[in-house]
Amino acid sequence: MSYVLLFFAALLAEVASVVIVSGWLGAWTLLVLAAAFGLGVLVLSGRGLAIMRDVGRAVTEGGSPAPAIVDGALIAGAGVLLIIPGFVSDVVALALLIPPVRAPLRTRLIGGLKAKLQHHGVVGDVGHGGGAGDVIDVEASEVATPTPARPRLSE
Repeated sequence: MSYVLLFFAALLAEVASVVIVSGWLGAWTLLVLAAAFGLGVLVLSGRGLAIMRDVGRAVTEGGSPAPAIVDGALIAGAGVLLIIPGFVSDVVALALLIPPVRAPLRTRLIGGLKAKLQHHGVVGDVGHGGGAGDVIDVEASEVATPTPARPRLSE
């Protein structure tokens, strides 16, 4: 499906959702949209520092920082979706803010990204045993570099 088509479908869904909800709530619809906007700003405020904190914690505990990064990105995406006026994006955003809903999506995104990076040779096939073709044998030797003499001004 084309991204342009997807964009216009999302735009149409957002407009339709506002029209339908305004039929139910009337002028209160604007207050609900403003509250969603405020919640989106609240979710986004300090998100960068929270991601850095979570990544630091994961690394110091010896784990991978990938879940913390993807989780933070999903929460930030939820904040952006809350800022977008409309109720379809708000429902998706509120779902992303619930950890049990976010966890399978996080796992799937990490797996997809890892597979794509392995396909392009950026990372190796870690944890699957590997074979003799994966071994790189090198020898190391220490080389001392002489300290250069300091230039002196002639007297």
